Amino acid sequence: MTEGSRRATDRRGELTGSGLSALMAFSFAVVVILGKQVQAGDLPFVMLAIRFGGQSVLLLGLVALTGRPLLPLPEERRALAIAGTIGYGSEAAFYFSALNHGSAAAVTLLFYTYPVWVMLATIALDRKGPPGMLFVALGLAIAGSAMVVLGGGGADITSLGIVLALCTSVAFTCRSVPTR
Repeated sequence: MTEGSRRATDRRGELTGSGLSALMAFSFAVVVILGKQVQAGDLPFVMLAIRFGGQSVLLLGLVALTGRPLLPLPEERRALAIAGTIGYGSEAAFYFSALNHGSAAAVTLLFYTYPVWVMLATIALDRKGPPGMLFVALGLAIAGSAMVVLGGGGADITSLGIVLALCTSVAFTCRSVPTR
């Protein structure tokens, strides 16, 4: 990685980033699977505490292994606190509220519309369109989500569940779109 850049510039950095992304996807899948308890009326706090506590331990280990500082720079702390409380908090609230109005599979599928929102936000910020194949991929994502909304595939979700799941994806997008 070059100084001032957050993008990997070598093979090792790319593999590390891919591995961390896979770990994040796995931990999200665990939340989805265990999220069925929320549908049964159980509160999600214990499950979330275990998930985020476990991730904190993993991240502390990663920080120690890489020799990076434990705390962010003073000028980064406020933004990180806001992202953690408002960003992640609103996502979790929307997601677990949506689970009370639909199946975990339907809610998660609708959450994965976030690449569409990211693309639209990026187009608005960059003021130029992405390559054509990206439109095809995002069109397929919208088509899959439309099948859920229209009742295809036996997905069980109410109108309120659809709105809450889409709010989850928009909240995720707000954290994901790079600021310029």
